[in-house]
Amino acid sequence: MASKAAHHEFTTIKRSEGRSATARIAYICRTAIEDERTGETHRYRDRKQELVGIQLVGSDGDAASFANALEAGEKRKDGQVGRSSILALPNELDDIAGLRVVRAYQEHLLHRYGCASLSAVHRQAGNHHAHIVESTHDGEGKKIDVLSNSRKSGAEVEHRRGTWAEIVNAKLERSAPSAEYLDHRRKKRRRAAGDTSAETPDVPHHGPALHAVLRRKHQPKKQPAWAVRRFRELHELLESSKAFRRAAALVRRLEASAAEKSADFFRPASPEPNSDVADGGHMPPLGAWTPPEDKKADSDFDQQNVSFAKKGLQDKMHGRHSASSWRAAENGRASLAHADPLPAGGT
Repeated sequence: MASKAAHHEFTTIKRSEGRSATARIAYICRTAIEDERTGETHRYRDRKQELVGIQLVGSDGDAASFANALEAGEKRKDGQVGRSSILALPNELDDIAGLRVVRAYQEHLLHRYGCASLSAVHRQAGNHHAHIVESTHDGEGKKIDVLSNSRKSGAEVEHRRGTWAEIVNAKLERSAPSAEYLDHRRKKRRRAAGDTSAETPDVPHHGPALHAVLRRKHQPKKQPAWAVRRFRELHELLESSKAFRRAAALVRRLEASAAEKSADFFRPASPEPNSDVADGGHMPPLGAWTPPEDKKADSDFDQQNVSFAKKGLQDKMHGRHSASSWRAAENGRASLAHADPLPAGGT
């Protein structure tokens, strides 16, 4: 059985974001409502004749009285005055069937949470949908916090989406059996269950402003300000990305050049051609030179003083700064200073 996603957008009307229940209800009902708390009048007109009907469940009065009741029920200046939902209706349902489906869903909300709600059904070209604004308090004035609790809100939203899909599918089964049914599950779960219709790519959400531009037969020569601003932002982002890639490439080249120069600097110099090392000899390690056997008798080198000097330097390195050690070191240095220079090449 073919199915499609059940669109169910759910948001909270917060004063901290500059929103109000009076403005929201005036917009979805395409009417004028005066906010008794602020004295501001929100005015909207149904120029396109897209409003199908308005339904109020769980409260008496009209849209204006319900909106002001929501505002009066919240005293905090940054409080939540209501919850707003947008639900997609299948185009196969006519206006009467759409109103009945939405009312059945409102009655379910009243039974489950005890909240009053107002709905407005709109029908546009290929866009049949409903707006619902519900209260955040029940009939006794108690706060409905099940949807504000982070541990429970996810399961509740999933339940609401499933309930909406069941109500709509039951109506489609009676009035339009050949239509695609709604499935509230995410595409990942639908694919795992073998639903082939979930393999289609997601359609990006453009919003009402872009949809209005795309529906026009002839695009205007002068693009809207928001489109020009968006294009400029994307262009600046692209140029910044290119500049970043160029800078990264330059840094890599500089690092490679610095590493090469460092290797050349620390590479040992080649021995001279006439030296013993170039002829195949071995360079003696530092400190390992000893006078040749035939020169030991003629050398003024005082081996005893050298031993004293070494012992004094070792004691100094290990922290043993005794007077005798220092004197031995000084005597050794004095003997080394008056000794004959070392013969070149160790011979």
